[in-house]
Amino acid sequence: MPEHRIFIKIYLWFWLATFIIVLSQITIDRVTQSDQMVNHMRHPIGNALSLYGQTAAEVYEDKGVSSFHSFVDHIDNSNGIQIFLFDDTGHEVAGHTGGTEISNLVNLAEKSGRTELIITGINDLGAQRFSSRSGKTYVVAGEFPKPPRRGDFGKPPRGGDFGKPPPLLVRLCVFVIVSGGICYWLAHYFSAPIIKLENAVRQFAGGNLSVRVSSTIGKRNDEISGLAQAFDRMAGRIESLLTSQRNLLRDVSHELRSPLARLNVALELSRQKCDPETGKTLDRIAREADKLNELIEQILTLNLFESGISAIGMTIVDIEKLIREITDDADFEAQSRNRGVKVVVSEACTILGNEELLRRAVENIVRNAVLYTIEDSTVEVSLINDKNGHNKSVSITVRDYGHGVPENEIEHIFKPFYRVGEDRDRESGGAGIGLAIAEAAVRFHGGTVKASNAPGGGLLIEVTIPAA
Repeated sequence: MPEHRIFIKIYLWFWLATFIIVLSQITIDRVTQSDQMVNHMRHPIGNALSLYGQTAAEVYEDKGVSSFHSFVDHIDNSNGIQIFLFDDTGHEVAGHTGGTEISNLVNLAEKSGRTELIITGINDLGAQRFSSRSGKTYVVAGEFPKPPRRGDFGKPPRGGDFGKPPPLLVRLCVFVIVSGGICYWLAHYFSAPIIKLENAVRQFAGGNLSVRVSSTIGKRNDEISGLAQAFDRMAGRIESLLTSQRNLLRDVSHELRSPLARLNVALELSRQKCDPETGKTLDRIAREADKLNELIEQILTLNLFESGISAIGMTIVDIEKLIREITDDADFEAQSRNRGVKVVVSEACTILGNEELLRRAVENIVRNAVLYTIEDSTVEVSLINDKNGHNKSVSITVRDYGHGVPENEIEHIFKPFYRVGEDRDRESGGAGIGLAIAEAAVRFHGGTVKASNAPGGGLLIEVTIPAA
C-alpha cells in the first residue's frame, strides 16, 4: 500500500544487506579455503595426525620397521584408523599400500605445499607434513572411518554422530528466514512511528486540530519520539491560536449586531424628521449598515464552517433545479449592470447535501463572476453529470469574461478577506469572503473547487462534488 512504502523500503534494504553479507562470507570462505579455516573445522583430524605422525616417526627411527608395524596395527585394531608414513622421497616407510586415494592425497599435499589437507567423504582422509625430532621430513596420512569432527559453522555434533554439514542451499534458506524475521522487526520499529506521524499530519491538514501522535508511538527515547513531541506542541499551539481567532471573530460579530440594530432604528426615526436632502445621506448610511450586516453574516457563516459542522440536515438535492434558480436570480440582478448570466450546459443530476449551503456556495461564485465580467458580456454556467468510472461526480463550471487573475495569485483567492490587484478591490469586490465561504461549503460536501484563467480572458471556477 502507498502509505507503507517506507516500511517496505526499510525492510527490503535491511534484508538485502544481510543476505549480501552472508553470501559474501560464504563465497570468500569457499574461494580462499584458508588453512586457518580448514584447521578450525577439521582440528580433531589434524591433532590426531600430528600425534600419530610424531609417534610413528619416533618408533620407526628408534626401533625399526617391525616396531612401526606393531604400532600402526595397534592403532588400526583399537581405533579403526589406518596410518601411513611417507618419507621425503614419497615412499611408504613400511612398504604398505594405502590405495589410490591415499597416494593421490599425499601427492596433492606435496605438490600444493600445504602443511595439512583434509578430504571429507564416506571416510575422512587426512595428510600432514611434519619434521621429526631428528630433522627428517615425513608425510603422515590416515583414513578415519568415523571422523571426530564438528559440522560447518562450528556446530557441535549431536549424539556423538559427526555427520556431513548441511548443504549450502539449506544454510541459505535458514539465513533468509532468520534474517527476514529480524529485518521485519527492525523495519516495523523504525517505520511504524513515521507512518503514524504522517497520518496525524494528514488529519491535521484536513482540519482535525485535536489530533496528537506522541501517545501512540510508545515510550521511545530517540529522534522520532522527539519529532512526535515537537509535532504535538506545534499542533497544540496552532489549535489554540486558531480557536482564539475564531472565538474573536464570533464574539466581535455578535457584539456588532446589537449596535447595528439600534443604528437602523435610529435611522428610521431620523427619516421621519429630516428634510429630503438629509434623507439622501441617511440612505447612504443605511446602505453601508446593510453591507456591514451582510459582512457579519458572512463572517459567522465562515466561522461556522471552520469550527466544524456536526449536526446539519442532509437531503437529496436536485442540483439542476438549484442552478436554474440561482442563474435566473443572478441574471435579473446583472441586467442592471449591463451584464447577463446564462446556463450553457445543463444535465440532470442530484447531490446528497444541504440545499441552503449548496445554494450559498454556487450563488457566491456566480455573483463574484457578475462583479468582474466586463459590460455587455454574459457569465456562462455549465452543469455536467460525470457518470464515468466508479466515482460519480457533478461538475459546476462558472466562467466570466473579466480581466482574470494573475497566475501567482489564483491559489489565494479562496482565502478569507483576500482581494486581487486593482480591479478586485474593496469598492468593486466587497470584503473578499464570498469565495472562502463557497470553498468551505464545497469542502464540507466532500468536493473540491479550483480556479484558472480561461482561454481568451476571464476567470474559470470549477466545482466538483460527489453525486448521489
